[in-house]
Amino acid sequence: MKKAKISATLGLSVIASSLAVATPASAFQLKNFVDQTKFLGVAAGTPTAGTHFIIWTHDSPASANQSFSTNPLFGSGGSPASSVVAGQTITLFNGVAMSALVDISASKAGDGTNVVLGYASNGTPSTKQTWIVDDSLGIRLNGAPCFRFINSTSASEAMGVANGNMTKGTSIITWHTFSDWWSHLDQLWCPVD
Repeated sequence: MKKAKISATLGLSVIASSLAVATPASAFQLKNFVDQTKFLGVAAGTPTAGTHFIIWTHDSPASANQSFSTNPLFGSGGSPASSVVAGQTITLFNGVAMSALVDISASKAGDGTNVVLGYASNGTPSTKQTWIVDDSLGIRLNGAPCFRFINSTSASEAMGVANGNMTKGTSIITWHTFSDWWSHLDQLWCPVD
């Protein structure tokens, strides 16, 4: 898979659009800002719908369950930090299986909702399978932006590590964003090649 790059500028509005499911053409990994040795991935690399996303040490070389791509692709391309623009609504695809994507276990995100592997129905992701890219904090890692991914069913439920626990195998959940964001950096994800 080719590598993609994610960059961001804060958008004031979300562009809603119909997103067609496609096979990811380029991939990147998402490391957590709190413990940069921990990456987002599918538990045990299992391609079954409903399997939890967890944090795990980096697979080298990167495994399919730790590889992501986005639809739609925005930006100038190149390395992972330029294919998504903050404020845009995206689908995050996971490389563990064709058309596998980042989903939630409920119809609407709330505090403690599990982030799970899903598949689009009829080729089009539902609202709960799309994420708003948030770069409003302006956090950078090695010059590249890190993001909060806010579920489209809620204006304030971001993907983060349960209880901020950086032990490998910890589940990924949605939790409300905080005004004291510096104490909840587990909600920040940094794309890497």
